[in-house]
Order: sequence, then C-alpha cells, then structure tokens
Amino acid sequence: MSDKLAAGEIRLKPEQMKNRDKLVSFAVTLASQIKMYTRSNHNDISIAQENSLLPLINYAWGKQFENMNKVLKNHPGCDYWKPVERLGLQMTAIVAKKKYQDTLEKLRNNNRLKGKFDEVWFFVLTAERLPDNVREYPDDFCCKYLTLYDLVEIVIAQPLAFQRDFLLLAEQEYSDYFPPRVVTSKQGYRVSENMPIPFDLGLFNALIETNEWFDDVAKGERDVH
Repeated sequence: MSDKLAAGEIRLKPEQMKNRDKLVSFAVTLASQIKMYTRSNHNDISIAQENSLLPLINYAWGKQFENMNKVLKNHPGCDYWKPVERLGLQMTAIVAKKKYQDTLEKLRNNNRLKGKFDEVWFFVLTAERLPDNVREYPDDFCCKYLTLYDLVEIVIAQPLAFQRDFLLLAEQEYSDYFPPRVVTSKQGYRVSENMPIPFDLGLFNALIETNEWFDDVAKGERDVH
C-alpha cells in the first residue's frame, strides 16, 4: 500500500478512528430510530431528539442557539435562533424541498419574524448527506443544510481534545446509545461501576480483553515463563 495519500484524504490516528466509529454508530442508530417512528406518524421522538441534539449542535459549531418555543409554544418558522447573528435553525426529520420552502415562507410573511433573519440552517435528522435536488437556495436568505453526517465530519476534523469533550457530552445526552466505558491504566484495570463483574476468571479476562490472569495459577506461570 502506498504511503502517499490521495488529494483531500485525511489519515486518522487510532483514537480518531475509534471516535469516528462511535459517532457513526450513534448517528446511524439515532437516524434509523427517528426514521422508523416518523414513518409510523409518531413524531414525538423527533421533538424529543431536538432537545438533546441542540447542545451537541451548539458545541460542534460553536453556537448558542436559543429555543424559540420557550418564548412562544409552537413558534412559527424556526424553532431555534441566534438573534445577534440573525441566524435561525430548524430541525426536521423530513427530506423534502417543500418542507424547507414552507419554513422560509413563514419567515418572510410572519409579522413577528419578518426581517429578523439573514441566514437559516436546516438540520435534517438523517445520517446521510442531503441530496442537492431537495435543497432550496432563495435570494433573500443564506441557507445551509446539515445532517448527522455533517455533525460527525465536523467533530472528527477537530483536535482529539475536542473530540473527547464532544463524546462526553454526547454520552451524557444519549447514554443508552453508547456502550459502558471501560478505562485502562498503567496500574491496572478500571471497569465501569455499572458493569457486572463475573467471578469466573475466564469470563473476566474476556470482559477486559486480556490474558493477564488465568483460572489455573500453575498454567499461568507455565505460559508466562
């Protein structure tokens, strides 16, 4: 295999690859769950996910979007905004140009919202990139279209310290979507307190993925020496 990288290709370090795997798994699981419920006309899960996703979006893009529904329930147009930047954010599970056109039309015509936005972000709850043919680019708004795919990509492009902090935040918001942490150290092994520890040493070895301990001490001594 050639050591040369193709144009634009980024070589990931081992920890970056692990972080990408975690984030991709999270994004795919979340998107699949939302898609299944949306097809069944159960939209409550999408609304609930928006509240949990907002801190992740804010962290990843360095924004502080405010929830406009706290000001007015079922706020028309955008659900979130950053008034200082005249920037709105709309989250949706729907991949359709008509949906985005309707949102922009409300921003144009609603007396409370007219003239307050220059830029609108649509965050679509899917793990795939949004096709160009469903995007709407009007003359009066600067529109950006983002998905969970873009969330993963922007985080992985950041330094490792940023990735670690983002993953900690994601695990706080979505603890059920990530496996329990198993932390190793030079002094020994530290296993998540929520993980049951088997008394059988063979099973324990498998749990912490090591062969350092043996059921039979004599066998262990023979294997080591």
